[in-house]
Amino acid sequence: MKAFIFAGEHPANYQHVASVIDSLDRDDEYVVCFGNKVPDQRDFEYRPGVEGLLQRISSKIGFVRNKFHWEDYELRYRTKKSKKNWEQRCVAIKSNLPWIPDIAIVVTPNQGHTKNHVIPWCQRKKVPILSIDHGMPTVRWPWLGYRKSIMACNANAVWSEVCRSINVQVGASEDLQIITGSPSIDPISQDLMPELRNRLGIAKKAKIILLLGTHRSELKVSNDEAFEQIIEKYGENREYKIVYKPHPVEMSKNEILEVPEYVITVIEQELFIPLVRNAHTIVSPATSVVVPALALYRPFVNTIPLILDVISMEEAEKLKQRLCNAVFPISLMDEVISGAAKIDREACDQAFAKFGYKKDGRNGERVVSLSRWIAMGQEPSKWKDTMY
Repeated sequence: MKAFIFAGEHPANYQHVASVIDSLDRDDEYVVCFGNKVPDQRDFEYRPGVEGLLQRISSKIGFVRNKFHWEDYELRYRTKKSKKNWEQRCVAIKSNLPWIPDIAIVVTPNQGHTKNHVIPWCQRKKVPILSIDHGMPTVRWPWLGYRKSIMACNANAVWSEVCRSINVQVGASEDLQIITGSPSIDPISQDLMPELRNRLGIAKKAKIILLLGTHRSELKVSNDEAFEQIIEKYGENREYKIVYKPHPVEMSKNEILEVPEYVITVIEQELFIPLVRNAHTIVSPATSVVVPALALYRPFVNTIPLILDVISMEEAEKLKQRLCNAVFPISLMDEVISGAAKIDREACDQAFAKFGYKKDGRNGERVVSLSRWIAMGQEPSKWKDTMY
């Protein structure tokens, strides 16, 4: 199989394809391209006013200027052809490929260069496209409208049954939402960074309070308020060490919370799973970040308010039922941090089954298997997961 993998502008997106690349057979060939620096959020969003209107019109009729520059991207590949013999022109990345791919695998088909250039090029070349769903919606948020379409892709590899059902609820084709689990959580199957504490300068006995940021304005206020309370109360307590990891999109928007110097701020996405593994307590909205916490049985404090205008009471109740009492409300934050509130491992297993599918480290293999199936011209909905 020959795969063209375009992970998008943000370097954090590499987490969604890393185990996919590792799962390819020795005879498979691939070219992978992803951003090497945090992009400006304006690269994804329409600008206000007349300029934004013109951008929308241009996008609708397919006239979007190709702003691809290789200095903003990293290229990795494994192919039988030497680089000088790559002769298949790919205008989307302003260079050649060694072949016309059997399949394209993308991460962000709803935005940026993937939407405006990579997917149209694949359509012209009749290359099937598989999207890897880059997030796990735990509830039907009002901003999920873009999921009603899989942006011209032939199928969407989703995290779990909950993710599939929510995508379908907002209008996505049920037959094209294929459950593979997320490759981004494959690292939970083993400890790949045992030296994490030394790397961050954290004492062996210190209990890590991990604060995971959000870029959603509807959730950010209550989330940041909780962070500030924790920092004020525990920040200088030597029994604990607070680590703040902002969301990659928060960095793109330049909305990172200002924290004291005794709080460790981590921006490297590859540290996310190792931080979850080492955490004593995790504090964040119960969105996709809850999935690895459930898998690793880490106490998770949910900062989503009990009363939230952006979802109905029915949706709030669905979230509560799906979480199976595996996470703690913000009102129990101190009890969780002190250790008085204990994690329910059975509840974690039940919740993970709803949100995360499998934690065997083989989700990348499942995506590769689905990719082969689609590349052979088979119907995505008839693919079967045979990895048990």
